Amino acid sequence: MPEKKENPFTLGSPITTKASGDMAGTNPPNKLILLSENWVQLQTAVTTGLRLPISTNDFTATYGEFSGQDTIEGCIQAMKNVQAASVEFGNPQTTRETLIADPEALNSRTPETLSLYEHIVWLAERTRRRAVEYETWFGTSLPGILSGSGSESDKIAKIVAVINRPERGLLANAETAKAEIDTLVKALLNFEQKMGEYQEAMIKYTSASSGFRADLDATIGEYAKSIKDLEAKRDAAHKAWTDWIAASVGIAIGATVLGLALAVPTLGLSIVGAGVGIAAAAIHTASFKAKYNEYCKQIANQQEEQRKKQQLRTDLGGLDTSMTDIMPAINGVVTNLQQIGGAWHGMTQKLSNVEEQLRLGASEDWLMFLETNLNVAAKEWATVGKASEEFGVRSLVDYQSAAFGKPVELSEEEKKAVA
Repeated sequence: MPEKKENPFTLGSPITTKASGDMAGTNPPNKLILLSENWVQLQTAVTTGLRLPISTNDFTATYGEFSGQDTIEGCIQAMKNVQAASVEFGNPQTTRETLIADPEALNSRTPETLSLYEHIVWLAERTRRRAVEYETWFGTSLPGILSGSGSESDKIAKIVAVINRPERGLLANAETAKAEIDTLVKALLNFEQKMGEYQEAMIKYTSASSGFRADLDATIGEYAKSIKDLEAKRDAAHKAWTDWIAASVGIAIGATVLGLALAVPTLGLSIVGAGVGIAAAAIHTASFKAKYNEYCKQIANQQEEQRKKQQLRTDLGGLDTSMTDIMPAINGVVTNLQQIGGAWHGMTQKLSNVEEQLRLGASEDWLMFLETNLNVAAKEWATVGKASEEFGVRSLVDYQSAAFGKPVELSEEEKKAVA
């Protein structure tokens, strides 16, 4: 006979926990242990991986040209691998959009047709549905059997039948739940191994201490020096131009006045006293302007390349954070799922024990013990059901695209909240 302190109709261990940091009702009072920081970090890392540039053209358009093409190809291949693994895991954003359009979209599908991300969401919904069934059994059906008419042996036979029902019985349901979690955990562990290999390759480029990052910093510094040198040459060209104008008295010369990005007029100089002919002056001014313009063009090109390299440095820093987070996040999610699986296993053991006790002949006192635990079990399953429902509602993050390190837009609701 089980100890009186142990409720035979509840999970072997809790799979919900009190939510913390409740802000204006945004957190449920109880949450599924799967709804954790690890779960959010995993979604974020995968979404980052999905958005990586994975072709040479994409990379060059975003980050510019590089001299060490072999190194760049290695970086791109590492990004391809991470993105491919992210695709395998599943897209949080599109899954969220699918479920908003059709909340039942995943329920008719089988695990082998689901991405890992969809599989986790699907499993939470399966937990919710089972919780509803158990709440009904322990809150209504079994109390009805125990309080109804019939002999003690008849009541025992009915309870044993409920426990042993081949499909959707109390024991079969718990065993199936455990098996479903085991399948998902195995798939996640395989994914973890694959992503771990890809992460190791990726951090050779993303880590702040990597040779690639050091070379990138050096390149940015070289651009800064080059731009400074070109600016000096541009300024010298402009001075030579204006000095020539000042020396060329007696010729009608167009002198362009340069300002701070302002539209400025062209000043016509007509000074008596010829030094050179107007045609020759035009050749000189065209030469000065062409040289000045060429330096301006080179500076603009260098500044654009420098900006792209600085963007790459920023993006690599953000990607490094994601890559650093992803392995602990996967491990944390797996651990949470294993805890839930262990809780279901604990329940199968308790239900098997109950069934055995009833078959071997239980006393009336023992039946009363079961009856007193039913209400507590029904309430606990109601909590599990609500927490599982909240997981589907609250844990699917809405990701908007924004460059790492740049300001992000607030939604209208967020603007009102901070006004």
